[in-house]
Amino acid sequence: MKIELLSGNRVVIWKSSCYLEIELLSGNRVVIWKSSCYLEIELLSGNRVVIWKSSCYLEIELLSGNRVVIWKSSCYLEIELLSGNRVVIWKSSCYLEIELLSGNRVVIWKSSCYLEIELLSGNRVVIWKSSCYLEIELLSGNRVVIWKSSCYLEIELLSGNRVVIWKSSCYLEIELLSGNRVVIWKSSCYLEIELLSGNRVVIWKSSCYLEIELLSGNRVVIWKSSCYLEIELLSGNRVVIWKSSCYLEIELLSGNRVVIWKSSCYLEIELLSGNRVVIWKSSCYLEIELLSGNRVVIWKSSCYLEIELLSGNRVVIWKSSCYLEIELLSGNRVVIWKSSCYLEIELLSGNRVVIWKSSCYLEIELLSGNRVVIWKSSCYLEIELLSGNRVVIWKSSCYLEIELLSGNRVVIWKSSCYLEIELLSGNRVVIWKSSCYLEIELLSGNRVVIWKSSCYLEIELLSGNRVVIWKSSCYLEIELLSGNRVVIWKSSCYLEIELLSGNRVVIWKSSCYLEIELLNGDRVVE
Repeated sequence: MKIELLSGNRVVIWKSSCYLEIELLSGNRVVIWKSSCYLEIELLSGNRVVIWKSSCYLEIELLSGNRVVIWKSSCYLEIELLSGNRVVIWKSSCYLEIELLSGNRVVIWKSSCYLEIELLSGNRVVIWKSSCYLEIELLSGNRVVIWKSSCYLEIELLSGNRVVIWKSSCYLEIELLSGNRVVIWKSSCYLEIELLSGNRVVIWKSSCYLEIELLSGNRVVIWKSSCYLEIELLSGNRVVIWKSSCYLEIELLSGNRVVIWKSSCYLEIELLSGNRVVIWKSSCYLEIELLSGNRVVIWKSSCYLEIELLSGNRVVIWKSSCYLEIELLSGNRVVIWKSSCYLEIELLSGNRVVIWKSSCYLEIELLSGNRVVIWKSSCYLEIELLSGNRVVIWKSSCYLEIELLSGNRVVIWKSSCYLEIELLSGNRVVIWKSSCYLEIELLSGNRVVIWKSSCYLEIELLSGNRVVIWKSSCYLEIELLSGNRVVIWKSSCYLEIELLSGNRVVIWKSSCYLEIELLNGDRVVE
């Protein structure tokens, strides 16, 4: 049986009485062996996944010594990842309990009208279901309500703040705030996403390439062939991915490439000549060699996980029934204690963070006497940092007011054509939107205007002060002030950045070196 995707690209499936072989490309295949007691999937020579089946368990062997064992019983399902690390799932007629570690569990209660997920005592998520809406209650007073109708879907986060999704036969419109919307148009030959008037992304599709047009003149083209994949970002800049039976080569620029070699006992990633990353695998550790003499070794045991960065520097993670201890260096550790009413994180002896939970507030105690209290109400959210210092957030249908201190507040007004942020009386930021520019008014007379054109982008900071970005097929010019500019020239063998007349940085690339020329006669060769 042969499945042909594209001319020259095919998937061939071979079938036999004892195996099934799927050939993706010449030399790359997946072989599935079947037997009465196991199923073996061979990905590459020497790399395989073996699935053993028995009446009471299912064992999946990834690599020698690394396996996942799933035990089955009438009342629970136990998944053993490593010796001593397991997940136990208990099942009952009215709840489902998932025990991650001793003392840490998630209980899911089920009923005809709601689904309650209990994370820890007192912390739960309740999902109410009805014929016309779905309500998710996170904490008392904080909820998400989803209304459904034949022509729209409305998600109400807080009173007055909502997201409405309109659906039609030819477009999908998502209304975030009044006047701010995202419209997605669909056609047989392209997909157009309109963010704001005049700003859109168009995706063209063809049998041999995919073109994404961001702005006029800026596009990404992806070419596909039987032996490589070429991504063209800009004229002359491309990424080519070559595939072979024994390696994968990614060519970023001519002479700069990443080669990934695969073997039965290691994976080698060659970044540049002489710089490589080698990953060695063994039954008791995983060693990642960055450079000769610099390596990361991960040791695994039944009671701890040790990550050795350099000789003498290691991170040890100890696990216990009532705490989790992370030892960074000798004498420096982080201990996390868990209880039914609080969570305590001990950074250093005497320095800790305690989180208290209650039905009406959440208190975070940083140090003795220093705490953050978060009060919740139907019309505001109050965050008390220190006694007398608080942040109150008021919500309304037409504005959002954040009160920092008495008399100091931030008010955000929304309209169909602008967004106004009032910091203090008389100080405000107004953002105007138009089809050809975006104007941000900081103070009266001080504004930033962004003009867009097919060949440049102009940012006007103050009258006479502007940044102009010119684009061409062979260079990119950024003009900061009259006479001061940065020009970036691109060529097949070098990249030149001209800061000022006579001052430039030239980067030469070759198959065996990378040369950076800072000034005339000064250079760095790697």
